[in-house]
Parts: sequence; structure tokens; C-alpha cells
Amino acid sequence: MAAPFSAVALTFDPQVTLLTMMTDEGLMRDALEFMGDLMVYWAQEQIRAGARAIWVGDCVASSGFLSPEHYRDFAAPGAYRVCEAIKEAGAWAYYHAGDPSLPHLEISADIEPSMLNVGEDIPLAAVKEALGDQVCLTGNINPIKLFEAKTEEAVEEETLRVLEGGKPGGGYIFNTGEGVPRTTAPWIIAKMMRTAKANCSYEEDYPVS
Repeated sequence: MAAPFSAVALTFDPQVTLLTMMTDEGLMRDALEFMGDLMVYWAQEQIRAGARAIWVGDCVASSGFLSPEHYRDFAAPGAYRVCEAIKEAGAWAYYHAGDPSLPHLEISADIEPSMLNVGEDIPLAAVKEALGDQVCLTGNINPIKLFEAKTEEAVEEETLRVLEGGKPGGGYIFNTGEGVPRTTAPWIIAKMMRTAKANCSYEEDYPVS
């Protein structure tokens, strides 16, 4: 499901949404509140139907569209509200803006999702160093690099890059930073998963909260 800001952007059109933030702030905030109500309701109904985890997508709230200040002001409050409602209903909230911007990721961590997906164009180790154990991380695999891979060695290299950045200290779940193109060759996904499974063990046990 979409977080409120991205839900508004996908309804109005991203360009119209960004202009509305500047030209009619009242309308923008009314739309965000409406989408917040709708997304909380939708999440609660999914949980009642048996969902144990919900992916909260917020790609239009990423650094490709918003400054950290606008993200904190317009997008983060609604995302926090939806993630809190999901957790209060007994499920996990997986928040995804697919961001490579550390200032944006620091704000995302303050949303307090159960898990935060990290974009592909930032070293995962740098994100872990900045955020510490504030939130469980996932993502960072570059799906386009996988899509363009010509050899199994290239797939293995990208997979190990992320695992080596995510494993120290625990608190990382293996995942791509964005959606995998549907035309990606099956052998690429198979090699990625074989590599991940063969190299995913931690050297020590970490507590799970």
C-alpha cells in the first residue's frame, strides 16, 4: 500500500502534487489527511483479513522529489501515522521510499517502522553506522545492476557487496533496493538467492526484539 504522500502524488500526478505544495498548502494538507485516513483503514482491513506485515511504499517522498525539510514537513507525519496504526494492530510495517540520501533515511528512521528499506546508491555500511540499531534495515541491492548482469560473477559481486555491508552488528534483512524488472533473466534471481543463502549466516547471535 502507499503512504499518504505518495498516495496523493499518484492520485493528483507527482508534478501537480509538488506544485500544490507551493501554491495551495491547505488543499495539500487536506489531501494528505484524507489519504492518511484511507490508508489507515485499508491497513487495518488487511490485518483483519490475516496480513501480518504490510509494505508501505513512499517512492514519491524520496530525495528525487523532496528536500529533507519538505519530506519532514509533508510526508513523514502521514507515514508515521500509518506505520503506527499497522504496529498497533499487531502487524509489521515495512517502510519504503527507496532512498539513497542519508538525511532522508535519518528522517525515515524517526518514523519508527518495523523495517526500513534502503535505496541502492549508498553504501549500506554507512547507513548502519549513521542509524545504529535504531531500526532494522533491508534493501540496497541494485536491481538494475542485476538486470544488466552478464555473468554469475557479477551477480555474486553485487549480492556480496550488500551482505558484507549489512551483516556486521545484525539488524539487516536481505532485499533489493527497488523492484526487480519483470524481464530480469531467471538465472540472475536464482544466482542472487543462492549466493545470499550461502553467505547470510551471522558470525554471532544477535537479540531479536
